[in-house]
Amino acid sequence: MLVHKNKTHRNAGVTQQVSPTASGLPGRPLILRVGRVGAAERGRECNTHTHTHTHSPRCLPACLPALGRARPKMLHLVALGCLFFPGLFLLSRRALHNAEPALTDGDLVCLSVRIVSSVQAMMAVITGVVITSSCNHVMKDSHWISKAYILFGTPYMVYDIYAMYLCHWYKYNGKYNSSFSFVTSFLKKNPLIILHHLVLFLVCFPIILFYRKGLGDFFLGCLLLAEMSTPFVSLAKILRQLKKQDTLLYKINGVVVLVTFFVCRILVFPFMYWAYGRQYGIPAYRVPFHIPWHCTVANGLIMAPQLYWLTQILKKAVKIVKVE
Repeated sequence: MLVHKNKTHRNAGVTQQVSPTASGLPGRPLILRVGRVGAAERGRECNTHTHTHTHSPRCLPACLPALGRARPKMLHLVALGCLFFPGLFLLSRRALHNAEPALTDGDLVCLSVRIVSSVQAMMAVITGVVITSSCNHVMKDSHWISKAYILFGTPYMVYDIYAMYLCHWYKYNGKYNSSFSFVTSFLKKNPLIILHHLVLFLVCFPIILFYRKGLGDFFLGCLLLAEMSTPFVSLAKILRQLKKQDTLLYKINGVVVLVTFFVCRILVFPFMYWAYGRQYGIPAYRVPFHIPWHCTVANGLIMAPQLYWLTQILKKAVKIVKVE
């Protein structure tokens, strides 16, 4: 290789000029940069990779301080979630006791659990709306609130399992001879929802936070919109607990539960395939053959319990109609 001997130093780096013949570009010398690179240049290079969250070895030293600052922020959001949901539960319980002193401890606990569940669901829906409305590209666009809310909402899954256990304890306390039989009865009465929470906490959330590489925020927003039915499900349980099944509100709420559950928890899956196909110009039915197989398997596993719960809702609706 022919290299000109004259060298110029700039920003503590070395610039070498290669002859037009060696560069393969007639009339234009090829500029090679070797040696050290300045911090400002590393910062500029690092900024070009912020969208995909990948960093070259040259920009890694400039990125390490930012990565180090990100970890405390993640822990702060998790800690905030650990305080928020139990704190809201205790606050709701006290407010209900002050408003209705005649309510039993069991009623206070179960009602407070429904309130916290509804608040979490509304926050998730708002987050989903923000994400989906801000992503023009279904795969490449991202929004900072996606990771932030997952970090904040992760402790809810653990809290909710304990909250359901409290409700079970107040409802069935004294009906079992040992703690083991009591815990076993709790697991048998709530197997699907407990499994759902554990899978989200142990599998889905780590994948969302650490393995997506910033891709697919739009689809995460769609899945968060599935929580739109939760406040109405909670209201139905509250009305049943207060013996209000014969009211018009209960019947109207039942229709809303059925519609929102079907739209937001069932139709959302074909919608996501349609949105992906529309983005890349392929029919929706061919999308499963254009995406990694494990994505389709994961969607199927997420959708399966939703179909089961939908059948349970339909059975209750049919039973109410038959009674009338």
